[in-house]
Amino acid sequence: MAQNSERTLVVCGHGMVAQRFLEELVDQARVPFQRIVVFNGEARPAYNRIQLSALLSGDAEEDSLTLKPDDWFDRHGITVHHGEPVQAIDRQDRTVITATGRRQHFDTLVLATGSRPGRLGIPGEDLAGVRYFRDLDDTHHLIGQSQSRPRAVVIGGGFLGLEAAVGLQRRGVSVTVLHRSGHLLNRQLDTGAGQLLAEALTDKGLNILTGTSPLQLLGRDAVRAVQLSDQTLISADLVVIATGIVPNRELAEAAGLDCGRGIRVDARLQTSDPNIYALGECCELDDQTFGLVEPGYLQAQILAQVLAAPARTAGFEHPV
Repeated sequence: MAQNSERTLVVCGHGMVAQRFLEELVDQARVPFQRIVVFNGEARPAYNRIQLSALLSGDAEEDSLTLKPDDWFDRHGITVHHGEPVQAIDRQDRTVITATGRRQHFDTLVLATGSRPGRLGIPGEDLAGVRYFRDLDDTHHLIGQSQSRPRAVVIGGGFLGLEAAVGLQRRGVSVTVLHRSGHLLNRQLDTGAGQLLAEALTDKGLNILTGTSPLQLLGRDAVRAVQLSDQTLISADLVVIATGIVPNRELAEAAGLDCGRGIRVDARLQTSDPNIYALGECCELDDQTFGLVEPGYLQAQILAQVLAAPARTAGFEHPV
């Protein structure tokens, strides 16, 4: 096919890591692309997901979450298509095809497709009143539900689960936290610190149950209770599931890229196709995936350098 004389970078996804990559790229001494096109699956520009808990609790306004104003993209010649996810990659023609049928040529493609919540795989998970806590739509939904559903169970005692629990409790909801491990934040804290955290949260009004997991969610049309593995029943009008993430690798997998749990990359964030890179929660390096923002930000910095000055850039080393 006839190629555009302008070198074009296409970015699939516009979350926090994708936005940091764009900022790092335009700050390079030499930007090797004349066109940068971003396809964002969400209807709004990149926003600070870390502040979703503050929005849920009423401590932040939604406008404050936006990472960059529209004129920032205009100044740097970046075109962003909101609410238009990429649905297919044609590697032979080096084009992506979006949900609207748009075909966009690329010289270099960056996949920043993020992740989705992991499912529990138990009965009742699809009942009304069961929700995840991952994005702005989830947050809006939980704020609305908190006004009419006074009893919530949060499944998962990691960062997201505890943030959801505290946010709902601040809105007047009675909250029980279920955590399978023997102590909260078990990946970050030792047993003693986890127990101290549980005591502090209990003093704030949360009900913390560790070493337990749900067997099923009960209700006819909407959730009414959570049945635990020891057969205990906990009444609930709202259930929030925050038990981990699954990398969004399907787009890459359908295009024939090498994938494991995520999209496999090398230390320079390059996939099995030399024209395609991946970073953030969707990628996998040395059998490790990345669920936190900081490794993603480091990947964004490394990839910007790789694309701008490949001969002078060291690779990404994931945290031990």
